[in-house]
Amino acid sequence: HLTYEEELKIKTNQVKENMKRIGNLADQAVLPALPCPRTTGWRNKIMLPIGKDKNGNLVAGYYAERSHHIVPALCCTQQPEEVGIITQSLLTFFQKAHLSVYDETTKKGLLRAICFRINWVGEIL
Repeated sequence: HLTYEEELKIKTNQVKENMKRIGNLADQAVLPALPCPRTTGWRNKIMLPIGKDKNGNLVAGYYAERSHHIVPALCCTQQPEEVGIITQSLLTFFQKAHLSVYDETTKKGLLRAICFRINWVGEIL
């Protein structure tokens, strides 16, 4: 992960480059990207792929770099705390219900990912 300040600089530079490349406006002043009042837990869409660990237990997390191996991750500073709690509850329910996990090689299975949408009021879908 980048620091939040680095992300803001990158976003500002992207706007400058796009103004130059698309609009032919190289000399236009571009104000720095405005920081979000929340520097943690700000992510409003989260997609956690589901898989199985070596013991056959369900896990959710993120793909390892350049692979489809799932690295379990119930918490991340960019997502609200509740996401990890809800994810663990869902995985427990899915495991007890014996729901199958999608297998990319056989193209069979029911569960692929858990998707969250969070609004600024804190409602989670």
